[in-house]
Amino acid sequence: MWHYPISGRELYRVVFIIALIQSFLDTTTLPPSIITKFFHLLGVGSVVFGMVFKIYVLDEWRPLQYVLITLILGAFAISFLKTGLGGILLYPLLVLGAKGINFNLVIKDFFRISLVALSIVMALAMLGGITNLVYHPIDRATRYSLGITYPTDLAAHSLLLLLSYYYLRYRRIRVVELIAGLLIGILVYKLTDARLDFVATILAIGLIAASQWMVKKSAFG
Repeated sequence: MWHYPISGRELYRVVFIIALIQSFLDTTTLPPSIITKFFHLLGVGSVVFGMVFKIYVLDEWRPLQYVLITLILGAFAISFLKTGLGGILLYPLLVLGAKGINFNLVIKDFFRISLVALSIVMALAMLGGITNLVYHPIDRATRYSLGITYPTDLAAHSLLLLLSYYYLRYRRIRVVELIAGLLIGILVYKLTDARLDFVATILAIGLIAASQWMVKKSAFG
């Protein structure tokens, strides 16, 4: 039994925040530096060692479950060694290490940190502090990335921020918030020409609006 002043929930939150910052930095045009390299190593190391420690020391699983978890992680570890793609191992570790986690708190951390980080990077790009890549495809509109390495990544960041906001506000969403989300989606599409992310934004807003209407309809009989 673990008796030290850190719980599995606290450890997961710290690891998640570090990994989130690291993964976000990897998608920006910030020049390589000691800080970015430090966060990359810290992010990878915290997920691997932190989640393994949480799973095998802090979490309580039955013996058969430990065996199954070990086999799953072993398969992903082999895939990682063969491909060199870190996400193949890191994401399963975060999923398997999420036992007993309050996901509302995780989503809140994701939304706050991502919003601040994306705002800072976009401001730096527009002020000339970091590279602001602009793509000129022959058969498509000009695409802006605003400090992110690729326009599609900028659109993905925006979409995930919007979805996390709606998740946190789901029971209290107003029509004006849905309209604002639609306008943000249109603006991001105009900047990035990321079609799939725009379609996903429209679908998400439509589904949320429909579910809200059904809930209100059932409430009033």
